[in-house]
Amino acid sequence: MKVKDRIAWQKFCAANSGKYERSLVNYAERWAGRMLAQLDKGKHLEEVIKATIDEPGLKLSNSQLAQVIAVLIKYWEYGETLERWRKENWAAVRARREI
Repeated sequence: MKVKDRIAWQKFCAANSGKYERSLVNYAERWAGRMLAQLDKGKHLEEVIKATIDEPGLKLSNSQLAQVIAVLIKYWEYGETLERWRKENWAAVRARREI
């Protein structure tokens, strides 16, 4: 995962090393990697987020997904763009994902 500040990311990971927390950190890293692979193919981040946020087999509650997004916004190289996307789209994503 491309992070804004490697040392801050390492401290965050060390502070969130419990089983539950680590699962969310791992998810954030995997999702960022999938998005980056699509960005490397020339796609725009907004379309990549939309295409990958509900990938099969990646079952997170809305609360967990919100936590992952918050982590990516804070630490990921593309966090600012993700934050703009979240402000514009999160309500619709949350409503669509509710069971």
